[in-house]
Amino acid sequence: MAALCRHPEISYVSTVLGRADVFAQVLVRDDNELWSFLQNQVRPPEGVLDTEAVLEVAVHKLWFNGRVPLSPAPAP
Repeated sequence: MAALCRHPEISYVSTVLGRADVFAQVLVRDDNELWSFLQNQVRPPEGVLDTEAVLEVAVHKLWFNGRVPLSPAPAP
């Protein structure tokens, strides 16, 4: 985890439940830079068996203040 957090290309790292163990948000200029980063920086460390890249194409909501809402937001 600490090794991922040291990369300036990685803006967010979290432990997750499900198919993966770790989620990391990587900010790069293009697909070639992403490929190079994954192949040369992420894959070599011992213990990393596989990576999966998911490309974000649109953001529909960006909100985070560190608190869980107590009740659902009203429908628009």
